[in-house]
Amino acid sequence: MINDIQFQDDVQSTKNTDAAPAKTTKGSPEIKGKKNLKKAQKYLHDEKLDDAGNDLHAGREFSRTNIPLDMLLPVKAKKLFPKKRDYNKYINSFSERKASFYYDHACESRNNNSRSKGKQFDAFKFIISCKPEELIPFKTDEEKADFLCELAAEHLRKMSGSKKINFYYDFVPHIKDGNPHVHVKMSTYTIDGQYFKFYRGKQDHGLIKMFDDIKYDLEEKYPHLLQMEHDKRNNNRLKVEVNKKTNEVTGEHAEIFNKLNKILESHAGANYSHPKIREELKEAGFDFRYSKAKSKHKFKDIQIFHKDAGDTFRSYANLPYQAKRVIENYETYQYYIRDLKIRTDVSATVSKATTLVNLFPSKNVSELNKVLYEELGAMLIPSFQKDKTTGRKHVSSWSFYLAKENIKFPALKAGVVDPKLFITTQDEAIALHETCEDMTYAATQQQKLKGNRYTQKNREEMPLFRFAPNESTEQFIARMFATRKYKQSLTSQMAMGNSVTSTYNNRKMLDTNGIDSLSVYQANRATAKSAMEWYVAQQFCEIEFKGVDNPAIQRLMYIEAVLHDVKITNYTPSPELKAEAQALLDAERDKFIKKNNAKILEHIKAVEADPQGTKQYLYLNTNRKLDVDVDQRPKLHSFLYGLKMGLEPSAFKHMDKLTLSKEEQNKVIEHFAKAEKVSDAQLAIILSKAGISFDEDPSSEERQKVPTASTHTSQPSAPAKAPASPAPVTRPATSTSPAGPTAPAKAKPPVSTPAKAGSDPNRKIKP
Repeated sequence: MINDIQFQDDVQSTKNTDAAPAKTTKGSPEIKGKKNLKKAQKYLHDEKLDDAGNDLHAGREFSRTNIPLDMLLPVKAKKLFPKKRDYNKYINSFSERKASFYYDHACESRNNNSRSKGKQFDAFKFIISCKPEELIPFKTDEEKADFLCELAAEHLRKMSGSKKINFYYDFVPHIKDGNPHVHVKMSTYTIDGQYFKFYRGKQDHGLIKMFDDIKYDLEEKYPHLLQMEHDKRNNNRLKVEVNKKTNEVTGEHAEIFNKLNKILESHAGANYSHPKIREELKEAGFDFRYSKAKSKHKFKDIQIFHKDAGDTFRSYANLPYQAKRVIENYETYQYYIRDLKIRTDVSATVSKATTLVNLFPSKNVSELNKVLYEELGAMLIPSFQKDKTTGRKHVSSWSFYLAKENIKFPALKAGVVDPKLFITTQDEAIALHETCEDMTYAATQQQKLKGNRYTQKNREEMPLFRFAPNESTEQFIARMFATRKYKQSLTSQMAMGNSVTSTYNNRKMLDTNGIDSLSVYQANRATAKSAMEWYVAQQFCEIEFKGVDNPAIQRLMYIEAVLHDVKITNYTPSPELKAEAQALLDAERDKFIKKNNAKILEHIKAVEADPQGTKQYLYLNTNRKLDVDVDQRPKLHSFLYGLKMGLEPSAFKHMDKLTLSKEEQNKVIEHFAKAEKVSDAQLAIILSKAGISFDEDPSSEERQKVPTASTHTSQPSAPAKAPASPAPVTRPATSTSPAGPTAPAKAKPPVSTPAKAGSDPNRKIKP
């Protein structure tokens, strides 16, 4: 398999050669302008006859696309046009409409995304081809075309960074020219309007490297593909073989490796000196660099260059582990110098610490750390790993922490002999880890104040799904999308000011006044959901419809209101609609119950495996949408399930924060008893353990305010009273009537109840 990005090849970047590449390919994968878009589209879908009259573009009838276009593929529509000129008109129209879609999507994305301005092209193309023998498992043309399209889809999934493809695309297979291949044409902006950096590159983060990694994965997944990338990586190594018993080295590069290994052996373990090894490697003509593979099968690869081994860097993957360890240490110390700007010789401190630990008579960590810190300002700290079967955490490795430099270095790689022999208790290890975290944090803050480098990135505070003061809908969507946390219907659309346009059909969805009301223009689920999310972001828990009734929109808005815990004060749903909305909410409830119960069973297994281990607590989930507790029933249901499974109430955290009314509690208990087939006697015991008594006064159903963190510089204060006359929400225009008012929303005065910490002060929720 070959995945080919057409481009002008460049000389390989090495400091020892300026030779031209063996092969230069020309062309451009970027397509700009409607004319070129149409030309490319027509070429893909038109026939191409050879001298014998065979269609070399056969297979295009199995094309795939996610572009909404109500036209048949030209190859399928050809029989409808006996006259060639009529068919030519059709394929021209087809190609023009496809071209317009790509062009318009690029233009709108540029206009709506400030980070995308100045980008010049509208579509991107590449080809994936296979040799005929790679398609032997597939008997029919359709099977061959489907396989080629699946290879293309895997490339776009990797480029999207998710299981779903986030680009508009056309996959057009051509399988009859002796070189079966699929043409991939894709939008240069994602479906949600974000620009994708089509940096081709040659080494680290470019598409060429990504495509190599995708090819590597696909070759492993489909063994009938030629193992081209596997062979390429195997060949791009130092050509040596090391006898594990005698350590004898043979192969084309044996002399080079022996020269390198002599240097590496002198810096093994505690003998490592970074200033010395740098000088020795330089004098011997060696250079190292990283190649950061994205494949899950291959971590960062360190590559070696020496002029006697050719003009390429060669992977260290096949070298003995002792040599690889020293090379990895070298790159780590280089990172300290190059990226962290540390000017002291860290390797000297680590080497002294390694020698001290290896010679120290006791392996007790507390005693070791006392001496290490007094003499070197260093300490041993543990890293933890979670056992997949038991769920318990245990110490998996040890590192040196250097307080002055605020860095860590693995003890095993430093040359410490068998760190597993260190003596410490679980509680001591946890306390030591927490102490180191505190020291790291304090040192980081000091380095930041001084303007020096710091080792830990700031933990980004994710903003709540709330409008900031005086923020337009466009600004809000851009800010939420930038967090990568809120991939919601609203944030997936295009916005201009306070208007929202669908990314699916390019029609206006909503107009808002930016404060408390909006106009709805489409009667579909995505529009209703976006409208409801806008109200939640504006912190309303109640809305009302105004203006001319529109049953289709009102029906969808009601369903989304139920799913987002928003009340529509002047709308009475039919029993059927009410049942439909409740069924959707119950389905969400059941999902969370299933997840919570699985968490409980995992916890029980962990406790049974290690009864004397550190006590772990359970944090059950509620159904939350956009930082709002929509449904707390799953939490109570799973709490009762945990008690039924023998857990004590003390194993659960934050159960005191449940705010279900007595009526809601009764329904949860009834559902729990039925789902778990619990008898009345068993239920009584479980409720007694849970501390649920029905003699208490029912909890208030009054909604109350709770505070939250600000989204920008300050949090808007709660409105003192409802807006006097909110702007109307308009219904969509029809063929017989213009758009009119449909559904405004208004706030109600806040309840004078003490605020609870951790929630939104402006959105009133059920107590």
